[in-house]
Amino acid sequence: MKVAVTGATGFVGTVTLRALAAAGAEVVPIVRRPVGLAHERVVPRFERELLQSALVGCDAVVHAAAVVHRRDAALADYEALNVHGTRALCEAARANGVRRLVLLGSVKVYGEGPFERVTEETPVASNLGYAVTKLEAEHIVQAADSGFTDGTCVLRLVPVYGIGDKGNVRAMILNAARGTLVVPGPGRTEKSLVHVSKVAEAISRAVHSTHRGTYIVADPKPPTMRQLADSITRALGRAPVRSVPIAPLVLAARLVDTGLKLLRRRPQDVTGLVQKSQFRTVFDPSKYERTFEHSLHTDLDASVREEVEWLRSIGTIR
Repeated sequence: MKVAVTGATGFVGTVTLRALAAAGAEVVPIVRRPVGLAHERVVPRFERELLQSALVGCDAVVHAAAVVHRRDAALADYEALNVHGTRALCEAARANGVRRLVLLGSVKVYGEGPFERVTEETPVASNLGYAVTKLEAEHIVQAADSGFTDGTCVLRLVPVYGIGDKGNVRAMILNAARGTLVVPGPGRTEKSLVHVSKVAEAISRAVHSTHRGTYIVADPKPPTMRQLADSITRALGRAPVRSVPIAPLVLAARLVDTGLKLLRRRPQDVTGLVQKSQFRTVFDPSKYERTFEHSLHTDLDASVREEVEWLRSIGTIR
């Protein structure tokens, strides 16, 4: 099977290339500019004609490319790739007789929470540019399903961590290494995560199946903020970080936000981040695990230790 992967140079895309190759697929990375990947095909713009040329001979497509959260991005910036690019990709794939299309979605389509336990049946509710356009991309892919012999599949990802991570887990590791990490409040808030290796395995299984529909991809055992912080400090060989009452943290965050505004710096919404740290956001992957007969669980300590060792190896932390 020949599988094209958009977003092939990204965090998830890079690991997905390896997982697909390990499963026996011939992988075709779709890239914006030449980067030296084997069998890569260069598509400088997500336009139907260019994509149609790039997808010649492909049996399946994994659509991992997207414009993600950017504080200064306008809605049109998200729409260009997440909506119009997805539509062009679907049209190009169908024109080439591609049999299967897998879209990487996001649980951001459900909004910001708090969530007790989200399933695929939970109503979507978001007005953020990124989430709105990712949901529209889902609709485009679902509407195109009948045009693919083996159908389409949407994988809604929770925050992904692991080697190459640029998100919250990496930020927590860096702060812990600097001695600036604290646990907001009592630390009992659960936050769903998933390791990048499990995401790549899930994508490979989705590509090689004919299961249609939408699936949440998350570790079935979400850690609490305290468990995650303790796992990070153990990996670093540091003492556990302290818990700080939420009220003074919110006050300090408001002062930071006010200072940035007075200095005419880019707003960071530190207050919102502190408040969201208290939102329980748990997503249920049981539909995926039952359908694909695949566990999405990884050992938290081992996974965090691996990421810490990688960050040390590249000189990011000591």
